[in-house]
Amino acid sequence: MKKSIILFFMTWSVACVPIMNDETIYFHGSGNLNKALIEVNNRNLKGSKVEIRGTCVSSCTTYLAVKNHCVSPNAVLGFHGTTYWGPPITGPDINGISDPDVYLAQTYPPNLEKRFWKEFRHDRGMFSKIHWLTGSELKALDPEHVKLCAN
Repeated sequence: MKKSIILFFMTWSVACVPIMNDETIYFHGSGNLNKALIEVNNRNLKGSKVEIRGTCVSSCTTYLAVKNHCVSPNAVLGFHGTTYWGPPITGPDINGISDPDVYLAQTYPPNLEKRFWKEFRHDRGMFSKIHWLTGSELKALDPEHVKLCAN
């Protein structure tokens, strides 16, 4: 009986994942971190593709965690610490660092995550400094994890 209940909920939760079509981003100026994390998870469950070909700022950068992603060498991605005003994200609070920073950083490839903790997270707020990296710079920073788009 217990296995049947677990199987039902596993099936139901996947069935409730909205269909995520492939997407090409030419401009994405941010959004709600909670929604972005859910969308990345849903895209990975469905196997949809994301191509970042233009400007991708803030929560848009979580698309780097989509398994089937690529970044144009000329794309520009903007990074900063979280400015989260939504409902609490439950999870770890590491050394007093807010949950949103923890969750955002975990979506980044290893070397980008290190750079986030060292530099980017200190700049917060809607009008904070944004740290810009091109697709080529991201690829050089994390060559094993950042995939460049074909022309």
